[in-house]
Amino acid sequence: MREIYAELRKYEVGIHLVIPDIVKSEFYEALSFSPDDDFRAYLEPEDVAKLIHLILTARENVQILEVKIAPKLFKVKRQGLKTRP
Repeated sequence: MREIYAELRKYEVGIHLVIPDIVKSEFYEALSFSPDDDFRAYLEPEDVAKLIHLILTARENVQILEVKIAPKLFKVKRQGLKTRP
């Protein structure tokens, strides 16, 4: 990431890396775990969208290179591995 940023910066190209932790979404449907039901254990898609909006609407001379966003609590539910039809 840093190398890419250093190279593209010469051409005034901005890049952003957003690293979301557990987001309550369909992503987990085929996995053996999912976000816990406790609202403190997952992000909503809107949380990530608001962060991206903030990054994209920052002043033109501001570069937000890397952001990690996570819920306050780490708690997942284990579930049987699902197969797709």
